[in-house]
Amino acid sequence: MEKTYQIYIDDVLSGREVACKWVKLSVQRHVDDLVKAESEDFPYRFDDTRAARIIDFVGFCKHVKGELKGKPIFLEPAQQFVLAMVFGWVSKVTGHRRFRYVYEEKARKNAKSTILAAIGLYMLFLDGEGGSEVYSAAVDKDQARIVWGVAREMVLQSPDFKKMLKDYSGSLVHQKSASAFKPLSRDNKNKDGLNVHCALVDEYHAHPDDQILELLKGGTGSRIQPLLWVITTAGFNRNCACKRERDRVERILDGVEQDEEYFGIIYTLDEGDDWKDPTVWKKSNPLLDVAVSTEFLEGLLRDARVRPEKENNFKVKHLNLWVDAHTRWVNHEFWKKCRISMEEEELIGRRCIAAFDLSTTTDLSGYGLCFLPLEQDEPYKMLWRFFIPEDNIDNRSEDVPYRAWINQGFIQTTYGNVIDYGEIEASVIKDAEKFNIEELNFDPWGAQGLMNSLQAQDLNCIRFSQGMKDMSPAVKHTERGILSREIAYTGNPVMDYMISCAEIYRDVNDNVKLVKPKREETSSRIDGVIMMVMAYYRAYLIQGEAPQSSVYEERGMRWI
Repeated sequence: MEKTYQIYIDDVLSGREVACKWVKLSVQRHVDDLVKAESEDFPYRFDDTRAARIIDFVGFCKHVKGELKGKPIFLEPAQQFVLAMVFGWVSKVTGHRRFRYVYEEKARKNAKSTILAAIGLYMLFLDGEGGSEVYSAAVDKDQARIVWGVAREMVLQSPDFKKMLKDYSGSLVHQKSASAFKPLSRDNKNKDGLNVHCALVDEYHAHPDDQILELLKGGTGSRIQPLLWVITTAGFNRNCACKRERDRVERILDGVEQDEEYFGIIYTLDEGDDWKDPTVWKKSNPLLDVAVSTEFLEGLLRDARVRPEKENNFKVKHLNLWVDAHTRWVNHEFWKKCRISMEEEELIGRRCIAAFDLSTTTDLSGYGLCFLPLEQDEPYKMLWRFFIPEDNIDNRSEDVPYRAWINQGFIQTTYGNVIDYGEIEASVIKDAEKFNIEELNFDPWGAQGLMNSLQAQDLNCIRFSQGMKDMSPAVKHTERGILSREIAYTGNPVMDYMISCAEIYRDVNDNVKLVKPKREETSSRIDGVIMMVMAYYRAYLIQGEAPQSSVYEERGMRWI
């Protein structure tokens, strides 16, 4: 089969291929890594031969349904790209696969089950693993058997496959290597003792929790180059394990989080795209007019327009949109443009405003400092002090690199398993000796004790409620400050992470507030963002630049 993944790479980067932000970032990651691979320090290389091998194998497999049944699979450039990335990148030292985890999210009717089935067969007997255990995993038995059933039909259609593989009691078995390919679901009574070489997790959005995924991850420990591949469409419940996994992939592609063994690609619409415009649908449907037709989608769109209850179904299943997600507050690209080179010593003696966000006794707490400009074109400069209890760091369940940030000096630890407000107070006193802190802004809820103690030391404590009334103008003005680069900070990975978590809630009166994507959970943090909003807005008012009536309050924000 002709190898077209390089054509896809070139077309995405040049704009000839209609692609969303996340696809572009996934492609760019590959291109950037090719450059890194020229250095001895980068541990991976791209092997065209390994990439070609999986592409040729999938092309040998046959379709099992519809008018193409019995015909060899012809891989489109977008499909070749994903396969080439996952199987082509290898360790320079061992030659083993680089990527152990794959997250692929796209709209329905884009040949997900067909390709997964072929991958499962490849991992069963062509990956060089003795006693390979391959699982098609899903939330229930019927869903788990879909990918496995497609693989079984592929075997039945191929005389070569039938010679090598047998179906024994619901398992495809390769006797020569003592390997097996089985369906697996939450319904299975015996899920302990798995020794997973490959797991294919289908429609992860339907899983109520991460039980199956964590079980499979735990079962890969004794394998040299395991592969855990999640493929899904968006869902209707954003507070789910799948959305958390998708959020992590976004952070990896955005450069906020590093994981060299995780490959992710998300086919969806960009913010600002008109979901009713057929010219953007290919962003969500990489096989548009190949596996799913524009005409078919236009028919569904007509139905959605006259039957509002169908609209969300169309957006989720056919445009891969998480319909109940709040709007992301600030695009990470705009935030990164606010970075400057600055030493803290340059700010000694400068006027500044402090703002606190004190969480529960076991969680992240701290304060931000916003320094007023000395000259007309100087930005408002931000510093942060974050604190976390030492004993809780390694027991936290979320995938956030707190320990690395502590080692880098971005977070300070307090003794014990609860936050020590005394250490925060000591830090404030030390900063008050170094900087000219004119105000310390607190949300009075839960902070009265610290406020009283600091006031007793002649520091000016101000109440700043985090209710909608006070926060809405502050949030709107801070957004303008970021977009116009009136706010500046040094590279701070904690804040980069928190900015990526912040979403906006808007009521019917156009009042806004910042929210976490998963308010019921602890894996997303926006504490530093709240500190910045409070400190910057108060600094701006003190500087005397805020007009009586803001254009943003009159007409609302215009999203870019």
